[in-house]
Amino acid sequence: EIDCIVGPYWKVMFFCTSTLIIGVTLFLICSYMPLHHISVKILFPLCAVGALIALWLTGTSDPGLVRRYRTRESLPSRATEAGAKEWSWNDQVESFREPTTTYCRECDALIDGYDHVCPWTGTAIGRANIHLFYCFVTLVSILMYFACFVLIYGLILEAKR
Repeated sequence: EIDCIVGPYWKVMFFCTSTLIIGVTLFLICSYMPLHHISVKILFPLCAVGALIALWLTGTSDPGLVRRYRTRESLPSRATEAGAKEWSWNDQVESFREPTTTYCRECDALIDGYDHVCPWTGTAIGRANIHLFYCFVTLVSILMYFACFVLIYGLILEAKR
């Protein structure tokens, strides 16, 4: 079993997405955090760390890579129980595949429950990592709104000084 894997756009995840999250967070912490209440000073960095963890977990987790089977005889027992007729040949990877798997051109692999390739997370999104992807999208959305609040309210507090 694969524990850590990166997709074709890992450099975007590492150098762009991570840098954006860290850069904006550090800028707001250094510029406007001293003006805010202690709860904002605690929750905002925690939200940023949560978004980074979700990003890195999504970007380094197995999206649902499927083993290649070159002959019908090599298909797993679950295939013969369910009926190997449901499995079809895929020319791109020269392998039989289940109906739930799709070939990903960018990853050059069969992925179970393939959804899309996300360049921001650097990898394909499939059945095995889609829950992490949803967590990342949710946390980065919360972080974005939180950052807007920190910036706008910080500007207001600074103007009142």
